[in-house]
Amino acid sequence: MQKIVVIVQFFLEGRDLPLNQRQRVFPNGTLVIEGVQPRVDDGRYSCEVTTSQGMPATRSFRIVVRTGPKVASFSFKDNLHEGMLTAVTCIVDSGDGPTGKPVG
Repeated sequence: MQKIVVIVQFFLEGRDLPLNQRQRVFPNGTLVIEGVQPRVDDGRYSCEVTTSQGMPATRSFRIVVRTGPKVASFSFKDNLHEGMLTAVTCIVDSGDGPTGKPVG
């Protein structure tokens, strides 16, 4: 006998989704989160599917929301001339820092 999926539920840290208007769970098992926010949408998500026989199956996954870095303005000496040596420091002053993976 074929088991038919009748209920699909998503959870964030054990709480039934949707928790707010940005989250939508569709009957086909799709979860959409609009305007994803760091620290708000981070966490352990679970998807639970229940068949017409009442048999549940659950899988979990972790989502970490990262924000793009904002780089501070560069500054140079006032009396810098062609041929002179200088140093520039790239500083991330907000957002998430480097992850060790190449960008782009």
